[in-house]
Amino acid sequence: MNVKEFVRESLVNYQFDGLRNPEGECGCILDDLAPCDNMSETCLGGFKSNCAVCSDEECELYGYAKNNGFDFLMMSERCRQYESSSK
Repeated sequence: MNVKEFVRESLVNYQFDGLRNPEGECGCILDDLAPCDNMSETCLGGFKSNCAVCSDEECELYGYAKNNGFDFLMMSERCRQYESSSK
């Protein structure tokens, strides 16, 4: 088992959706884990917030995603708005 496989298995075991880097503006999902091939020791487990389907104009993160062309963001906790709209 290589490091990438070990990290992926650990993320799955702890029910994370991928990685996020709080020191940088990057994040990745389990299906495309570390596409940069440069996981950092500062990377943390994260939850996917699908900003493309959320329409919460009051949400600061939604505005950031929309203004920067992102379909989703990796967050430290699950987005309550997205979780409630996807049920």
